[in-house]
Amino acid sequence: LIVARGGGSLEDLWCFNDERVARAISACAIPIVSGVGHEVDVTIADFVADVRAPTPTAAAQLVVPDGREWLAALVAREAQLVRCVNRALRAHAEQLASLRHRLAISQPGARLAQQVQRLDDLEQRLIAAQRGVWLQARDRLAQLTARFAQRNPSQKLALLEALRAALEQRMLHAARKLLSNLTQRLSLAVRALDTVSPLATLERGFAIVTNANDGRIVTTAAALEPGDTIDARLARGRITASVTASRNDDHD
Repeated sequence: LIVARGGGSLEDLWCFNDERVARAISACAIPIVSGVGHEVDVTIADFVADVRAPTPTAAAQLVVPDGREWLAALVAREAQLVRCVNRALRAHAEQLASLRHRLAISQPGARLAQQVQRLDDLEQRLIAAQRGVWLQARDRLAQLTARFAQRNPSQKLALLEALRAALEQRMLHAARKLLSNLTQRLSLAVRALDTVSPLATLERGFAIVTNANDGRIVTTAAALEPGDTIDARLARGRITASVTASRNDDHD
């Protein structure tokens, strides 16, 4: 607040020596600049004011900053803001590139295809193993049949039955062992797939948020403004929401 008159005779300035004016200036909550008179003129108001200016023009210059200084400060702040935005954009771009690289390395679809192919191979091996055991049993049975052709039929039948039972047990044992290995490998493949699956991340309470207008994935609050519409994919279902406020918190 400026108190000024612009000079004059002692009688013209005498009102600024009044006690009531001095007390009002002293009690004012707003800082007061006194610009009464022209340099040599001094009043009580000059002493109780927060700042004394030699002239009213000087008082105005004290209160109002130079326009060029304001412009320079504004340009400096703008440059600082541009640097901060560019730095944040680079950081988010690097983070996105890292996530894309990790996803490309993990390749959950390719790993699943490999595990399915592996399962098919093991199934073929199981079939081949069973066929091999059956062929061995048939050949062995033929050999024993020829060997015991001249012996007592009852004894031959007993031996053949024992051989059949033994071969059956061997076939069952081999089949169960191979099936157990297949089951274990499949379980490991499923767990490995769950580890890299985005659905497993959603089950932990996360969501995939996209901009409802262009479908782009939202990774930063700076990409949204109040009033924007977003879609959020959850572990089970989707929701559509409207942004009421956005706050970009960095957690480096």
